Amino acid sequence: MNKITKALLIRLQDNGKQTIGELRVYNQHELVFSCFTLELPYRDNKRRVSCIPKGTYLVKKRRDRRSRFKYDHLHVQNVPGRSWILFHRGNYHHQIEGCVLVGKGLVDINRDGQLDVTSSKVTFVKLMKVLPEEFILEIV
Repeated sequence: MNKITKALLIRLQDNGKQTIGELRVYNQHELVFSCFTLELPYRDNKRRVSCIPKGTYLVKKRRDRRSRFKYDHLHVQNVPGRSWILFHRGNYHHQIEGCVLVGKGLVDINRDGQLDVTSSKVTFVKLMKVLPEEFILEIV
């Protein structure tokens, strides 16, 4: 596979309870992967209750079996005033403390009136296969 040149997270809707977005991964100008994302709403970048600010970040793959996440995840680096911002598996906004969940689709799985991401585990595995060990993420 050729070098990934860009990962772009486009935030589509913030309803005050959660933020829905789309993650696109590009090789040069070719879209090689896309999925939906779920984050917390933006609340002044406060820890555990807010998504991170729009901007450009270095992201590294991380494998630490000692952490509470016993599977691979993506670690967003150098977020001002924040640490341990991860992309990880999950379906619901209440599973997020400032991180990003990925999924194939959007459905209100638990019937709480909020859209949830579907097929998160499978989507995350596919995402990890297309990404290099480090890459640049732009959030808009």
